Amino acid sequence: MPWCAIAAWSPADGHAVILDLFLVLLAAKVGHELAARLHQPALVGEVVAGVIVGPAVLGWVELTDVLQAFSDLGVVVLLFSAGLETRLDDLRSVGGSALRAGALGIVVPFAVGIGLGLAVGSTAERPTVTRIRAHPDEAGDP
Repeated sequence: MPWCAIAAWSPADGHAVILDLFLVLLAAKVGHELAARLHQPALVGEVVAGVIVGPAVLGWVELTDVLQAFSDLGVVVLLFSAGLETRLDDLRSVGGSALRAGALGIVVPFAVGIGLGLAVGSTAERPTVTRIRAHPDEAGDP
């Protein structure tokens, strides 16, 4: 979704966007508090709350270009703040194990994917592609 979508706001859309943002922020705050009471990371509660109010569960908030832009901005801020909180000494102390875990996190899924592809008869000349439909009544090829 393009960042220039914010410039395409109209006054009629403004109220819906503000209401959607309010619902998302309220759900995130409630999720944060519930997660803290359950001794879980606040981020987990916020993400779960977002999934619940979003189109996947309750459908109170629909994903629009503007909301996607705010979402992307939130991810950038989250990663920036995580980078600010990381100390170089901590990175040095876990460097070797983090490198091994990162490498395995790439190699193992890749190898499992290749193995599963070969198990179902996929080859480089004839790949096996499966399309997952969002809705059962969606038209198109299977």
